[in-house]
Formats: sequence, structure tokens, C-alpha cells
Amino acid sequence: MARIEVRIDDDVKQKAVAELAKHQITLSAFVKAQVATVSSLLFNAKCRTK
Repeated sequence: MARIEVRIDDDVKQKAVAELAKHQITLSAFVKAQVATVSSLLFNAKCRTK
């Protein structure tokens, strides 16, 4: 499994964590879902162009 590290302002992270917590989603789970979505979109776009 790969590891992704990013630097963001503490305030931005706190706001994101608070908002995601309202939906019972961790920041880690949200980022994983977003990366998977982008990966899937790019894969599907490549398949359509072939």
C-alpha cells in the first residue's frame, strides 16, 4: 500500500475533520475515496480513447 503525505494549514485540516465527522467519515477515508475516484475516472477515460 502506498503512502501519501501532504502539508495543509492546521485551520483547514480542523475544519475538514469537523465537517467530515458530521458524516462519520475520517479524513483518511475521504482522501482514499477521492484518490480512488480520480484513478477510476482516468482509467475509464483511457479505455474510451482506445
